[in-house]
Amino acid sequence: MKTRLIFWTSILCFAGFLLAECSITDITVHQRWPWNGLVDITYQVVCDETDSSGKPLPLRLEFSGYDALRQVEIPMTTLSGDGVDQFITAGGPYTITWDAKTDSPNFATEYFRVKIKAFREGTPEPLTVSSVEIQGEGTIGGSAAIPYSLLVTWSNGSQTTVNPVWSITSGGAYASVDYATGLVTPKNTTGSDQTAELTATCEINGTAYTVKATLTIRSPQAYLVVNLEDGSHYYTGVAPDLTNATCRTTELWLRRIPAGTFAMGSPDDEIGRYSNEELHQVTLTQDYYIGVFEVTQRQWQLLMETTPSFCQGGNDAATRPVECVSYDMIRGSNLESTSFLGRLQEMTGLAFDLPTEAQWENACRAGTATALNTGKDLTSTDKDDNLNEVGRYWSNGGSSYSQIGDSSSGTAVAGNYLPNAWGLYDMHGNAWEWCLDWYAEKLGTAAVTDPKGPESGIYRLLRGGSWLIGAQDCRAATRSYYLPSANGFFGLRVTCLALP
Repeated sequence: MKTRLIFWTSILCFAGFLLAECSITDITVHQRWPWNGLVDITYQVVCDETDSSGKPLPLRLEFSGYDALRQVEIPMTTLSGDGVDQFITAGGPYTITWDAKTDSPNFATEYFRVKIKAFREGTPEPLTVSSVEIQGEGTIGGSAAIPYSLLVTWSNGSQTTVNPVWSITSGGAYASVDYATGLVTPKNTTGSDQTAELTATCEINGTAYTVKATLTIRSPQAYLVVNLEDGSHYYTGVAPDLTNATCRTTELWLRRIPAGTFAMGSPDDEIGRYSNEELHQVTLTQDYYIGVFEVTQRQWQLLMETTPSFCQGGNDAATRPVECVSYDMIRGSNLESTSFLGRLQEMTGLAFDLPTEAQWENACRAGTATALNTGKDLTSTDKDDNLNEVGRYWSNGGSSYSQIGDSSSGTAVAGNYLPNAWGLYDMHGNAWEWCLDWYAEKLGTAAVTDPKGPESGIYRLLRGGSWLIGAQDCRAATRSYYLPSANGFFGLRVTCLALP
């Protein structure tokens, strides 16, 4: 359930005596959305008092919550960040994170208040810095940015974090850092682990400090795996095990596709070629993940609680591709929350979408320039032995389809035919796959970078062919289209952008 936090109260300062010149100000709250139970709180500390040496007065804070609607105290035991179990001084903005879902499982009120109390004990002695160190993971990888902070330990044992200037002083080809926030993003595309040196520079009480940490930047993992039952995900270099149906039912597997340049379209002499397949150079500037398989019936059912497919027969229906789904059912005009992709994004927090037409053809080809992604061309526009190797179409089982038949007719089990060089299955035949773009009749012959199709149109793109058609319409370059509201025998394959 989505909740909305309207206001927060604070500014309660206590000690052995009243700290008249000290207050907590500028409190802001941001509830994370999609809602995962976490709430981010920022605040400022205003205090004119100093210790005997003129340094800012160290204070200890206490946080508590109150639900004004139910008139009950709310514990805040899961706080982390600035001022939690550590001394803090005047300044800010400071940030803490609260796991509201853990402390208050029924948290759903608009009348929640947080109270912040400030204390000090006696007159503290002048503090000196005992140590300054970089806090964060020593090994990073995948596609996520990792936050780092600079932790200062004082002579009285208290700790605080400071905001240094961050830089990557060696290994800049493998990682980058936001100089202000300390977010390190891996950029390693070498295929093996690399190292980078993270440096923080700052001034504390008039003394300059330079702190360095060596980070291991792991090579990008080839696969992104999503658990469709709880929304969790992980990265791995190991391909899915086709003997275990999990990779096509309760898990969603995606393969990382590297940025690069390829020839989109077909040459004039390709058998079965259509006039809307102009050959041209396309450059994709960012890596992306794309589904190893077409989305299956079980995967669709887990998110949408419906079974729209025509080919539902047999004990293996769960691992056959979902079809009879429209573009609007998949994403709507803008990833509506009721759509398949809208629910997938909300569940995982990842940027899922349909592939652009260029992303789809690049992934299908996997470095080939032939009609099929095996490096082979067609010998016939109707029935073709080369196509028999890589996909289900009319002449190798599609023609005998029935609503109650098993996968020996109609659609095949996802992953039943040979994959391409990137380990992607069923890019030829089985079920038409929706793409993100509006359809344009002409692609042109000019080189383009990261094309996304027209800004508007009537039809959306379909790629890959299906079990209901001949070999000609299952080529890598074949382009089809339909109204986005149409729920014919159409399916999908999802993408997710990989961070640089």
